[in-house]
Amino acid sequence: MHIGNKIFPYPILNNNIDLSTYTKDSTFELIFDQNENNSFITTEDYIILKNIHFKLNNQELYNLYKENKIKCSLIIECSSSLYRKNFLISDKPIDIKIKINELKNNVNISAFIYANEDIFHYKNDSFIEEYKEYKFKIEKYDIIAIDDGFSFNIEINPEKDKQINSIFTLAMHDRDKNIMYYDMGTNEIEITLPPKYFQIYNSIKNTNRTNNIMFSIILIPVLSKCLDDIKNQYDSFESIDEIIFNWNWFKSICIGYETITNKKLNLEEFQNQDSLTLSQLLINKASCNALNDLNNYFINMEQEDGETEDE
Repeated sequence: MHIGNKIFPYPILNNNIDLSTYTKDSTFELIFDQNENNSFITTEDYIILKNIHFKLNNQELYNLYKENKIKCSLIIECSSSLYRKNFLISDKPIDIKIKINELKNNVNISAFIYANEDIFHYKNDSFIEEYKEYKFKIEKYDIIAIDDGFSFNIEINPEKDKQINSIFTLAMHDRDKNIMYYDMGTNEIEITLPPKYFQIYNSIKNTNRTNNIMFSIILIPVLSKCLDDIKNQYDSFESIDEIIFNWNWFKSICIGYETITNKKLNLEEFQNQDSLTLSQLLINKASCNALNDLNNYFINMEQEDGETEDE
């Protein structure tokens, strides 16, 4: 949540000196351990904000913090994936882990100190000259100090991201107006939608924030049904290669499974796997991620409505 150059009716301690209304000897800073490239620490699955904490150099504010009258909040948000989380942090280092698959494209990390209760007659020896003679009422949740932090970009490997999705094609049909159909072909799975709904799909298919929702209501149920259709012919096959010979798209299923689990998919393993569970695993666990996306969407809507009312 970048505050930027928003104007407040009381002094603000800002990490950006040009925007701060405190003297230069007062500072507020978000701090974490960096790797050799002066960036955050990453693993295959996580971004790690190691030893993250704030450093506050202002005695009056620090006294308020020790009295629990103010708190510090860390905000991590990604508009492309609708990810937004708020973490309470302190002057004592902690580690925060974020799943990389919950982020996509630009990610913003920022921190601010806010009032944990109403603070009356607030003044500070480090106010700039224009405010030195004044006292202020700070209401609960008012922001007092800001570090707009930093932004970074999460690059998604397009081949890995599209590996399973590429086995599907979507087209229109002229049958029932409100029913989705599928056809399990040799090289791909064709999904057809009525014209009205195909147009809706076409208009949002390149919007990242809707991916999990579309995958969960279209791709996962169809893939699950196709896998069950193959299992119903289980006795006809002696190996996974025979399945791939009949349905070439199944090769992508095997590659995706090995990428995620680090083990090859054999015939027995495939038969014992629940098709719905396997489909979710292969398609970004989109069913649960879609619920998370919807929840974040409505939270953001409520916050935007709240900010509009405040204005």
